[in-house]
Amino acid sequence: MFGTYRLILAFMVVFLHLGGWPGFGEYAVFTFFCLSGYLMTYIMHENYGFTGIGRKKYLANRLLRIYPLYIASALFSILIILLLGEAYTSSLIFNLKMPDNITDILSNAFLIITDHKSIALVPPAWALTVEILYYALIGIGLSKNKLFTWGWFVFGFSYTAWVLIANVEWWDWGYFHPLAASLPFSTGALMYHYKGALRTIIKPIATPVIALFTYGLVLLNWVINYKLGTGYSYGFYINSVINVVLLLMLMNLDVKNQVWRKWDKALGDLSYPIYLMHWTVAIIVMYVFNLFGIELEKRTELFAIVSIPFMLFFGQLMVKILHNPVEKIRNKIKIN
Repeated sequence: MFGTYRLILAFMVVFLHLGGWPGFGEYAVFTFFCLSGYLMTYIMHENYGFTGIGRKKYLANRLLRIYPLYIASALFSILIILLLGEAYTSSLIFNLKMPDNITDILSNAFLIITDHKSIALVPPAWALTVEILYYALIGIGLSKNKLFTWGWFVFGFSYTAWVLIANVEWWDWGYFHPLAASLPFSTGALMYHYKGALRTIIKPIATPVIALFTYGLVLLNWVINYKLGTGYSYGFYINSVINVVLLLMLMNLDVKNQVWRKWDKALGDLSYPIYLMHWTVAIIVMYVFNLFGIELEKRTELFAIVSIPFMLFFGQLMVKILHNPVEKIRNKIKIN
């Protein structure tokens, strides 16, 4: 039952970017990475298998999951830049501009954005590039068995320890660098390999109330470490541990109510479009409000809250127009 939490994570990113809550969205991104490590390892073992045909289906399904919505979001950004001008769009987010050289054009078209400061039609797309990299590595077999996965985890843990001990620039090396994602991705993969043993431990406490309480610890940890100034160091990794426990609870949450299961899926489907489009939608919201004489300030809670209903609207459009038809194709690939 990950759908609702995926949407919550997407809104955590929204409150980082639009609401000015430092550290909040970064916690969500690494939680997304951990969840992807679990889910990609799961589907490779349970749905596709490490055969030639299995890997081809996996690749096709991953490309269809990522690219159609991404391309639609990029085209939407181009339209907004043409209508409002890149001076306006870049005044809210510095790199939302029209690509003006062959390198930027190709990196945006093929989603190979290795520098988060580069021009990006979809500003948070750097994380998608990281996701695609680890999707490929998992498909090749990086988490094929426990031995490989433990080796991967030890590497990720050692790399993270080096970042903290060497006191290098955390943003460059501990967050945005693709190697930094090894720790959350490999943790998610280990969650798959030990899901049986973990279920025995977690199942007795896997209830909606305790899951909600655990998310409260996520919020409390953020507040405490924000005040202490350690949100981007030790507090960040404490949050990662809390989120691993929360993901394990959600993994083992037994929800038999079909109405809720349907809503959980529907909410989860909104998470990716909102993650992709939140900057562009927020720019539209600010522009329209300004036309009516209502001044919204960027990086304020009001700006984020006012923008959310419009994100839900545009996100639902994306789901209906593009996501659902693509899902039918993906399901055919999976079962054939």
